[in-house]
Amino acid sequence: YLITGVAAGSLVEGTRERISVIRAGVSVGLVGAVAALVMHFVQLFALDGEVSLASTIRPVWSTLFAFTGGVLSSFLVLGLVPLFEAAGFVTDYRLMELANLNHPLLRQLMLRAPGSYHHSVLVGTLAEAGCEAIGANALEAKVAAYFHDVGKGLKPAYFIENQRNNVNRHANLDPWRSAQVIISHVVDGGRMAREHKLPKPIVDNIYMHHGTGLLQYFYDEARRQAAPGETVDIAAFRYPGPRPSTPEAGVILLADKVEAATRTIQHPNEDNIRAMIRRIFDSVLADGQFDECPLTVQQIAVVSETFVTVLLGIHHQRIEYASTADLSRSRPGTDPSSDAFITLDSTDLPETGRVPPEGAWEELPPKDDTSEAVDYESIEHLPGALAGPPAR
Repeated sequence: YLITGVAAGSLVEGTRERISVIRAGVSVGLVGAVAALVMHFVQLFALDGEVSLASTIRPVWSTLFAFTGGVLSSFLVLGLVPLFEAAGFVTDYRLMELANLNHPLLRQLMLRAPGSYHHSVLVGTLAEAGCEAIGANALEAKVAAYFHDVGKGLKPAYFIENQRNNVNRHANLDPWRSAQVIISHVVDGGRMAREHKLPKPIVDNIYMHHGTGLLQYFYDEARRQAAPGETVDIAAFRYPGPRPSTPEAGVILLADKVEAATRTIQHPNEDNIRAMIRRIFDSVLADGQFDECPLTVQQIAVVSETFVTVLLGIHHQRIEYASTADLSRSRPGTDPSSDAFITLDSTDLPETGRVPPEGAWEELPPKDDTSEAVDYESIEHLPGALAGPPAR
């Protein structure tokens, strides 16, 4: 039992496919059969010293039982895994099933908010690499990153990565209402994840991926529009949290901010990417978002270097051929006057249960919603004094 137990533990550890458990069961059966055979021969020749029919048949039966027991144990494990998963245990097999991107929530996000979907996949790549580099659960981080923005599928065009044709949905909203729309994707995403019975670590990471971070751009706009002497409640412009409390959640928060800010860099070379990451990390730490996160300074430095490597691979330079511009102008479905052009949003806004200041729901005088969209996630709008001009 000791030999087969050690063999089973070493063979099953790190497996992420159910068929690997069957292979491990066969291997354990072979190890057990050999061990049983060796022990019987040692007992026969070293201790008893006499050979009989019973002593000859006994090793055969022991070997057969040892092999059969190893194989059957693998099927028993596979049969019990769903019961443990139903009780709340999160296995790598369950995470691997969610990582194939065929979940209804991810398909809905892909169809309704393709920009957010692409962003989530890239965040998953960054989070997985960062967690692998520091020894955290890379698979959990990747899957949680895939689902972290599913709430954006309800109102995709209010988020910068999904805005097309220079249409800015925030142009006709006051800063309080714009902040509520942005914040709602966390609340809605957590609710949708619970409705689809996603594992608890995935749901928790959805709520933690912004921590209690500040929507600096809309907060500054609210202060600019406030009457003289009026105080703007900063809490109305912060995400509800909680702040990251696991290494995986901390890496996802950083990956989310870094990937979003990378889109604002006109020349994503190594120096600009490294400077951008440093400023984002400093801003997150200064804002207290990692006060409850077990990541060490050394681990954060390792994650930073890993992000630089991954982003340089993603944003490598390509040669632009002469026909590229002509092809981009001839893309179908990009003309708002065309019958093929589809608007994804209605004018309804999701509720989050947050109560803004009195009068905050009154819309400002109508503006042209075709004004240039403002990327509120850019490095220009980091919380506090660390904000500055974007990297070029």
